[in-house]
Amino acid sequence: HVGRDQHTFRNDLEFAIPRLARIADAPPRKGSSDRIVVYYTNFPQHFPTATGEYQKGLKSDYCHPTRFSQFLDNTIRCSMYKLQQIGRGEINGSHLPSLCPPGDEEKYSLNIPSKDDSDFIFKIPLNPPLTAEGRAEIKSPNHWEKEWTTDYEAHANSTLKGRFGTLYYFPTDLLFGTRGDAHVSAKDCTHYCWNPLLWEAVWRATAIYISKIQKNIARVDS
Repeated sequence: HVGRDQHTFRNDLEFAIPRLARIADAPPRKGSSDRIVVYYTNFPQHFPTATGEYQKGLKSDYCHPTRFSQFLDNTIRCSMYKLQQIGRGEINGSHLPSLCPPGDEEKYSLNIPSKDDSDFIFKIPLNPPLTAEGRAEIKSPNHWEKEWTTDYEAHANSTLKGRFGTLYYFPTDLLFGTRGDAHVSAKDCTHYCWNPLLWEAVWRATAIYISKIQKNIARVDS
C-alpha cells in the first residue's frame, strides 16, 4: 500500500528493481529458454481518498476513479531511468540523496502512444551503488525483510558491476485507474480480485506481451 508512505515506496524500488535485474541475468536452467522478467504493477483501489486506498470511517455510494496510478507509474519509471543512468556512468548513485526525489517523477511520464519500445524495456545494472536513503535503509531497515537485505549485502562487493539485466515493464495500473465503475458495489472498492474475467484479460495481455518479447529476442539472435 504505497500511498501510506511514499518515502518507503521509493526505497522499495531502489532495492527491488536491481534484484529483478539479477534474476533476469541469471543463466537459464538446462533445457529452458532465456529468462524473461516482466514487472507489472498492482491494480489500484478506488476508495474516496487521494490515493484510492482504504481508510477507516470511509462512506461513499460508489467507487471513485483515481489518478494516483499515473503518479505511481511516473515514480517507477523515474526510478528505472535513474538506475539506467547510474549503470551508464552518467550519474553517481552513491552521491544521490535519494533515487527519485519528490517532484522528479513528473519528468518521466509515459508517452502514449510510444514511438518505440523504449518506454517499456529497461537495461538495469545488477549491482548499482545505493543512494544515501538506500544506505540508511540497509543500516537500519524499518520494514525490509531480512532476506532482501541479505541479498543486497551478498552482492555489494561482488563482480556484478557493469552487468545489466533486461526488465520489461507492464503498467497495468494505468489501465484500471479510472475504472472505479468496474466494482460490484461501493462495499468493496479494492483490487477487483473477485472478478475472474479481469484476471483472464490481464494474463492474456501479459501472454501477448511475453510472446512479442520472445519474437524480438529470436529475431535478434538470428
